[in-house]
Amino acid sequence: MPNPPLRRVNYFTGRVLTANDLKAEQDYFRERLRRHNLLFHGPGVVSGLEVEVEGDSARVGPGVAVDANGEELVVPSLEIVPIPHLAEAMFVTLRFVEKPAEPMPGAGGDGGPAEFAFTEESAVVGVVAEGGDGVVLARLVREGDGWAVDPGHAPEVSGTFIG
Repeated sequence: MPNPPLRRVNYFTGRVLTANDLKAEQDYFRERLRRHNLLFHGPGVVSGLEVEVEGDSARVGPGVAVDANGEELVVPSLEIVPIPHLAEAMFVTLRFVEKPAEPMPGAGGDGGPAEFAFTEESAVVGVVAEGGDGVVLARLVREGDGWAVDPGHAPEVSGTFIG
């Protein structure tokens, strides 16, 4: 099924803008960025995101990836996550998450349901037994009583490497 054409809000003098119009404007530019990311870079690791094991924790260095939806996944600083003992092999993944931020009183001040002023976008590092959703950064295997990065399982690398 082909993708529907992108639609952009048309501005003109006298037009009254609604919250839906402004959301449509955001959606248009977000979809263009996703499309750019997928067509020009492809899904996978763009830069950084090296994985090391220290004891029962995975250490993921800062970096950038693009997921299968074209979302940018940015890890600004070292992330350390525990490795659960669920299977003989585990996967370090990076996935896109959104969450509402800064609740505000409902419209009209009549005590209606709260709205949120912002949506925060971030990338979450996880360690899962299956590949799961997101970008797989590394496969971890048991080595004695601990864990090691499987050198035979390289992360998917984006088509464009930066830096």
